[in-house]
Amino acid sequence: MRLVDADPIRSAIEQAPYILIACEGPDLVVTGLNAASSALFPGREVLGRPLGEALAELAGQQWIDMYRQVYETAEPLAGQQWRAHLTLPDGSVRELYADFSITPWRHPDGRIRGVIGGGTDVTEIVQARLSAERHAADLQQQYRQARDVVDALQQALLPRGLPLLPGVRLAASYLLAGAGAAAGGDWFDAVPRPDGTLALVVGDVVGHGVAAAGVMGQLRSVLQDRLDGGDPPAQALAAADRLARRVPGARAATACVAVVDLASGAVEYCTAGHPPPLVLSAAGAGRFLPATGAAPLGTGGAFPSATARLDPGDVLLLYSDGIIERPGRTAPAAAEELARVAADAVAGRALHAPDVCPPERACTQTVELLVRATGYSDDITLLAAQLVAPPRSCTPRCPPTWPSSAACAGPSAPGCPRSAPPTRTRSPCSTPWASSSPTRSSTPPGTTRCA
Repeated sequence: MRLVDADPIRSAIEQAPYILIACEGPDLVVTGLNAASSALFPGREVLGRPLGEALAELAGQQWIDMYRQVYETAEPLAGQQWRAHLTLPDGSVRELYADFSITPWRHPDGRIRGVIGGGTDVTEIVQARLSAERHAADLQQQYRQARDVVDALQQALLPRGLPLLPGVRLAASYLLAGAGAAAGGDWFDAVPRPDGTLALVVGDVVGHGVAAAGVMGQLRSVLQDRLDGGDPPAQALAAADRLARRVPGARAATACVAVVDLASGAVEYCTAGHPPPLVLSAAGAGRFLPATGAAPLGTGGAFPSATARLDPGDVLLLYSDGIIERPGRTAPAAAEELARVAADAVAGRALHAPDVCPPERACTQTVELLVRATGYSDDITLLAAQLVAPPRSCTPRCPPTWPSSAACAGPSAPGCPRSAPPTRTRSPCSTPWASSSPTRSSTPPGTTRCA
């Protein structure tokens, strides 16, 4: 410390790569500093001068105040990665970060002699950390922007709502695989047909991300066009199969298509590599319809269909395999659990929600009760339809867009009393739309509507 080399300790202190400044007396006169400290103040005379005078630029940066506080209180102070600005001879400013400790310097009898400040220059470490943080923030911003684009793409490809039709209530729920997941490959659709029947679709494209979302949009468009034109399920799926053979990303996609006669309850359906529909009675019983044996799209298989019949009050539930393939469950056990929980939800034996219509309970409560126990690793999509007596008169309603991942659409009836105010006028018995949008929540959607 600029002292006579009287012993090895003083020599070591002088050469140590640490900052060391000793100040004496109430004026904090600098009585010693080693080489590392002197290098911080080139061309400046520091020894023998009060600290606040020799290093005046530090007075407004709390450093001088801390030395005074330690001298007056005899209590040490310490800090990590504190920033300081030092003025160089050419007028430029050097930014320094330091880990430091300031301790009392005592006489042999214990009286306060002065203050000793020691520190380590951690500027390079801090600058590297700050640079990494800025880079991470930039990447996070880019990721958010990319995810927003993918989300917007998927929102555009999925239906904006469900049709409000006499004689049926509809609900849907769509849950992405996780908070950080890209757009999923699941989709659903409800297509009113010219003959008065209703086509229901739930499908699943292999993979996630923009590519999967794009393929999903192509398959959905083909099926929607064919079903809207009156094709039965087998013919509509055959058209989607031809597309899947040409588009590699569509190969092995699965879909379940069901066409429901709202007047008679007759159902014609086809399960193209997809889990079969689940029928839930108003009394609380659940049964799976037999799979039709159709192959996934693009794999060269045929598309045989089957028929069934719904009784008034029955709920037909279409779903993706994400609700079956949950962690820690075998497929048979998960299917049995789905049937039981969904049946309880429809019958009102699950969570108390008397003002929520059965299809909505089937979609929201089923997802909540199943995934809270096991979690989930794949997208989950549910689409439910319930046959009800049509109202005596059809009053068109066009609900506003609801920020919800599930919606129930159907005629006002006991047990489903809520209705939304119209936002524009339509001709009688036209097809207004209710909202249904995807969510990234780790729990099922909360706010839902039944109109």
